[in-house]
Amino acid sequence: MKKEDIAVLEEVFSDVLEQTAFMFTDELSQDNLDMASLHDTDFIQAFITFTGPFNGLISITFPEDLCYELAANILGEELNSELVRSEGQGAVGELLNVVCGQFLTTVEDEKLVFDLSVPLIEDFNIDEWISLEKQETSALIEVEEHPVLIHFDI
Repeated sequence: MKKEDIAVLEEVFSDVLEQTAFMFTDELSQDNLDMASLHDTDFIQAFITFTGPFNGLISITFPEDLCYELAANILGEELNSELVRSEGQGAVGELLNVVCGQFLTTVEDEKLVFDLSVPLIEDFNIDEWISLEKQETSALIEVEEHPVLIHFDI
């Protein structure tokens, strides 16, 4: 795996999001990102680790509101339903699980075996966002007019 694989991760993330949540992505550059508005945003980060022929992690950082939109689409529920509110973060974790599996089989031999951890969800702040965004293996994507930060590390 190499740093150029971030483009593959972007593509896999976009495909999985479209297929599971009927949500679409668009490119987003730092120049088009309204950093001032992000200071008032609550973020969550889902991350998953993998072990096998090599070890690493993949993370997806969302505005918290987007995780509930994602859950509503996956569950076929209204955005304000109790089920969506209780399962919003779980939906992000499940999405990440699928993204990680597809990413690893896309960039590596399908016959290699990796063990995936249970996705973990944590609160994330703007300072952490800014730091992570600067890394070579991170990419910005727009989902339903929300910025999303994807990242991998090996």
